[in-house]
Amino acid sequence: MYKLHAFAQSGNVFKVAVALQALRQSWTAIHMPFSDFAGGVPRSEAWRQDVNPMGEVPILEVDGKKLTQSAAILLYLSN
Repeated sequence: MYKLHAFAQSGNVFKVAVALQALRQSWTAIHMPFSDFAGGVPRSEAWRQDVNPMGEVPILEVDGKKLTQSAAILLYLSN
């Protein structure tokens, strides 16, 4: 099962979620409240070390690996 790190207001997250649904893939959202995103949580050193060095979403977890950047994620899903 895929895990999609996301906040609801992100258009890039929406694109990945739509692709997962269209491809009928099993996935779950790891929700980040917008207030955390806007408050700088993803840009914190701890979040960058633990979740994504780039400090952004979407992040798609696949078999223990984390894929970033919506275009790269969509290309991965299309294969």
